[in-house]
Amino acid sequence: MVELHPLFPKAFGFAQKPELVTKEVLEAAISVPRKPNTNNDVSAPNRILSDSNSFLQTHEAGLNSFIMENLTDFYRNGLGTIDEVQPIITQSWLTYTKRGQKMHGHAHPNSVASGVFYINAVEGLDQLIFEKESPYQHLKYDYVERNEYTGKQYIIPVKTGDLILFRSDQWHYFNEVEHDEERISLAFNSFPIGQFGEEDLLTHLVIDSCT
Repeated sequence: MVELHPLFPKAFGFAQKPELVTKEVLEAAISVPRKPNTNNDVSAPNRILSDSNSFLQTHEAGLNSFIMENLTDFYRNGLGTIDEVQPIITQSWLTYTKRGQKMHGHAHPNSVASGVFYINAVEGLDQLIFEKESPYQHLKYDYVERNEYTGKQYIIPVKTGDLILFRSDQWHYFNEVEHDEERISLAFNSFPIGQFGEEDLLTHLVIDSCT
């Protein structure tokens, strides 16, 4: 029987630190002004991690450090960047999802790596779903079995305190919430700054600012 081996796999990152989600952080996240999204709500402020007046800076600066540490590690090991390249978080926002609501399928343009930190999620019930390909298929056929090569979805169970990092072009969503807890997550985009390419190869680029 033929042996199958992964070819150029893509990584997502996972870390967890539930102790960062204190009662004060949860209450502050709930109190942030919000506005309607496609199938749920999002925070009106959209630079939660960089705004010095945000609930995060007031209640838990350690969360920012935790996210940046893991995001930098993801750039190094998941994307292969060198030490001269550093990630900068651009926009960041909260999402609020109640019973019967969901997150539509989407990706994150104008970003290299994105992430989600779960401020309130129910273990065993909440999930994040990655799609392997776009919904359109040139040829659709049935599979003998679902495995890492033939499967179209990768379902990640999530709970309070989990951090998920992924390439921003990765299509993702989650299904309708089936519990009475309000699902609250902190999402963010990022972009690299630093030295890119080489002078002699005419590929040199310096990015020293990103907002």
